Amino acid sequence: NTEGMPIEAVYDGVHDGGILGEGITGSVRLITHKKTGIQLAVKRLDLVRVADDRHLDRLLDEIKIMCALDHPNIVCLEEVYEGDSELYLTQELCKGGDLFDRLDEQPDYHYSEAECARLVKQISSAVAYLHSKGVIHRDLKLENFLFQDERNDS
Repeated sequence: NTEGMPIEAVYDGVHDGGILGEGITGSVRLITHKKTGIQLAVKRLDLVRVADDRHLDRLLDEIKIMCALDHPNIVCLEEVYEGDSELYLTQELCKGGDLFDRLDEQPDYHYSEAECARLVKQISSAVAYLHSKGVIHRDLKLENFLFQDERNDS
């Protein structure tokens, strides 16, 4: 079970929503900020599942890097909260699905040349930005490219 303690137990400024996805170290849920109504995604990382101190240090380094990134094609890490045995990473909400699913929905499983060029330009821009900051992603795959919303140009 990757649900764990809800973020409301750590930060009462949000309403906890449904699960958006699950991973090895935790779940991603929808949250809504109580005062502003802004929806975000919160990734709950179960620190009990982190193998050892070396892996924990690597995870904390990744979070520090994410906090320093500012690029229009990279999901923004908004805030980090710490519970007794978990971390909560609040990020901008991307409601448009991932590139794998979008490609699967296309006729004959491909985009037009113009659409491909637009996507490759955005992906290349994000990767070049990461490299300019000395960051290597190490997990570039279609499932990790998210769209802000359902629009084709998001």
